[in-house]
Amino acid sequence: MTLLNPSGLLFGLLAIPLVALYLLKMRRPEMPFSSLYLWERAVRDMQANAPWQKLRRNLLLLLQLLALVSLTLALARPARLTPGLTGQNTVVLLDASASMQADDVQPSRFTAAVEAVHQAIETLPDGARMTIIQAGARPLPLVSSTEREALHAALEDAAPENGPADWQAALALAAGAASESRETVLLIVSDGGLPPSGLPPFPGEVRYLPVGERDDNLAIAAFTAQVSRGEVELFARIHNYSARPAQALLAFYVQDTLLHAETVSLPAGEDRGVTYGGLPDLPAAYRAVLRPSDESQADYLTLDDTAFAVYQPRPERRVLLVTPGNIFLENILAALPSVHAYRADLQAGRPPELSPEDHFDVYVYDGLLPDTLPPEGNFLFINPPDNPYFAVGAPYTPTLPVTLAEHPLTAGLDWDAVHVGRARRIQPPPWSIPLVWTEDGALVFAGEREGRRLGVLAFRLQDSDLPLTVAFPVLFTRLMEYLAPGLPFEAGSSLLPGESLRIRPGVDAQQVVVTDPAGEVHSLFPQNESLLFTDTTRSGVYAVSIYTDPQQRAPARVAYFTVNSFVPQESSIQPADDIAIPALTEERETPRGQRETWPWFAAAAWLLLLVEWVVAHAPRQHKAVSPA
Repeated sequence: MTLLNPSGLLFGLLAIPLVALYLLKMRRPEMPFSSLYLWERAVRDMQANAPWQKLRRNLLLLLQLLALVSLTLALARPARLTPGLTGQNTVVLLDASASMQADDVQPSRFTAAVEAVHQAIETLPDGARMTIIQAGARPLPLVSSTEREALHAALEDAAPENGPADWQAALALAAGAASESRETVLLIVSDGGLPPSGLPPFPGEVRYLPVGERDDNLAIAAFTAQVSRGEVELFARIHNYSARPAQALLAFYVQDTLLHAETVSLPAGEDRGVTYGGLPDLPAAYRAVLRPSDESQADYLTLDDTAFAVYQPRPERRVLLVTPGNIFLENILAALPSVHAYRADLQAGRPPELSPEDHFDVYVYDGLLPDTLPPEGNFLFINPPDNPYFAVGAPYTPTLPVTLAEHPLTAGLDWDAVHVGRARRIQPPPWSIPLVWTEDGALVFAGEREGRRLGVLAFRLQDSDLPLTVAFPVLFTRLMEYLAPGLPFEAGSSLLPGESLRIRPGVDAQQVVVTDPAGEVHSLFPQNESLLFTDTTRSGVYAVSIYTDPQQRAPARVAYFTVNSFVPQESSIQPADDIAIPALTEERETPRGQRETWPWFAAAAWLLLLVEWVVAHAPRQHKAVSPA
């Protein structure tokens, strides 16, 4: 036992005037008598009572002295020393991973963990500092203070996340917050789930406060939507993480329409796969929902009972190359990802007539054009002849200097090593964007006319050294992305909560809008060829809308990706009895905590004063005094 405010004992000096009042002022009882003869007895009693006589036994005085002692001890703030979790400098890692949403501890493990930190704050020694860090996908420092009120208030902002915690980053941040004092203590409030190895050491003593009780949990471990034989097929893998066998009901939905449901038996610790096919080959968002088929069966983590999958066919960018022979074009088109290139057979040196069933996204015409251009698709003209879109002049030899436009199609393009010996004199039309030009005319330009995109090179590749420079693959890759945009990310992308997605919106993108499952809108503005989207904390379907003109109402392209809690270490909610984190310091005596007991003494004082008041105001029975 120790006193946190020893000066409060001075309050006990009030006992001196309290006793003095009882010595100086005697309280005489009222006594009825029947004869004046008894006055002589009263006079003798008054003469015998001197002011500083021996103190008589008095219940009221005893109660008042006990109340005073209790109040004095309460003001001195007595505290009981206990084996504590805190020290002079304490760093708390509060686990905010997905498994902390399990409700085997009511209302949840995370709420119980927050309450445990509240209690740890109360055990801090006077002047001790505590730093609280929320361990999530990215560690979040909540507070660092010596004030208990500030520490309690900071915990109101703590919230669990839907993904795993980055314990390496959290421990590195905790090590940075630790002082070199021997009193540094790391307190980890968690249900376990830390990596068994590879964690950085901590420069202090490590304490672990486990949270959680049970391991019963059913989870969807995987969910995909893929095309097979012209039909979309759904596949889900469900896992039983408990030590007891279970039965689960698995249902598949498209939007809110039920497609299929079946009951699956799951032995303890094993998984099962469920397949459902026959769906149309059309873009759609699917949802799988899992729940125990028996209401008496426990499933303490509901976060991993729902999964999402999106089927969006990868756009097959079909390109038709019409050329009398150009090995450079054939090689570059064959090397471009997700591009299916075809070469047309010339008929008497002329482009073939295409049937209406022959559809291509891009037509590459090298030095020649058909009499009638295809009604759909975009064009790449190389050394073009006269055509309906712009006028073509006589050949000329370009002179220096060569100017490059500031445009996404030419960003980072190195034209210094490119030399063009002969080109056609073309004045770019008003609807086009000159990309590379000299004083005599444009060498490369692009634009959109009547809803169709065009890219133009005003020279033969063989009349330049462009195919021998690094500018060649860069320029053609961007031109093909401009003429036939693909998906901005891998089709069917599914991320873990907190995982980043790299978006390649295309060279023509002016704005990218990502709408998350809660309807929150995130606006991004491309600065280069790719963007990094990191706000993936919610599970569900995300829509990525790409705008090529900020004024347009409808996006030019829309793609979808999903976020799912497919994290085995989070779905396995069995609490860990211990964790293994190396310490850089030697073992030392267990830190001591302080649990204050002054509220008990204050309550005792209040109770004693209440009893004293009842005794003082209780009705008295007086005995009649008869004459002797």
